[in-house]
Amino acid sequence: MQGLESTVSIGKQSGATDPTTLDRQSLNIYGITGGQTESDEDDDILGGGLENASDPTAPAPGLDEHRIQVRAPACIAQLPWWFAAFFGTEAATGAPSDYTHTWKSGQALPYIFLEHKLKTGRYRRHFGLVGESLEVDWDAERSGFAMVTMSFIGLKETTATAALAGTVTPAPTLDRPAQKLVNMIYNSVGGGDIMGGRLQFNRTLKRIRAADGTGAPYRIEIDGNSRLEGSLRLRYDDDDFVDDGIAKTARDFSIELMRTAARGIQLEVANMRLSRTPIDIDGPDGVEYEMAFKAWQTSTDPALRAIALNGAATVAFT
Repeated sequence: MQGLESTVSIGKQSGATDPTTLDRQSLNIYGITGGQTESDEDDDILGGGLENASDPTAPAPGLDEHRIQVRAPACIAQLPWWFAAFFGTEAATGAPSDYTHTWKSGQALPYIFLEHKLKTGRYRRHFGLVGESLEVDWDAERSGFAMVTMSFIGLKETTATAALAGTVTPAPTLDRPAQKLVNMIYNSVGGGDIMGGRLQFNRTLKRIRAADGTGAPYRIEIDGNSRLEGSLRLRYDDDDFVDDGIAKTARDFSIELMRTAARGIQLEVANMRLSRTPIDIDGPDGVEYEMAFKAWQTSTDPALRAIALNGAATVAFT
């Protein structure tokens, strides 16, 4: 088989219980990795009846884990569906044919079903997925199209020879601005010495198991605070960014990839702070450096807003 034969569709589960039928949205991806794993554990039991006194004994069952990672295109039409899968319910505003869809970190998390078709007659069904991490790493000095990497923790994976029952809506036509069009806005000023940057949002999740005789997880819960951090890639021109890091000055920051004023993707951070960073000189050439940052919520703003501007009235799973 070839990777080009693979397709992916996602749908929102009503809860942690496995659906037997579910309407889904087909989407393009660059890659999908992971799934349910379970390694055997060493079991050094003593006793007679073995062939010799040095070979390993039979292993014990391990504890299963279930994580998948998806690399999705930064597509104005398709990425909003991944935002809905990762963040939950949108807030939609606008009128035909210009709409704004906004998601916030800290919302109630949905359970998502993902079906991966490897090839005809070979399917992987991932039940009860919850978004664990979302990473954006875009740069104005890179060619091609940008992508977003997301990981999910799930409850269960099964194999199948046919698709799960339900209507699968074809993938929207790709609408991808070139990565070189990225705009990074720091303290309300775009571009300048900023050439690129990375942003990563991580949730602390736990697959919950009960001592119920099944040994299977039955729910996924938030088990600690989330984290939002990243870095800016800069050319050295003056000390504006360095001074902010020294003074621990809080700033707003956003990453935008827009095709027009009404079509694009935005990731907004209302409160972030650069880490104090020295400027290293490695030779006679131009000086570039990277500054890490951390971001947080306040009483009025979440840590992160994800925004899509497109022509769809809503991005909501049926």
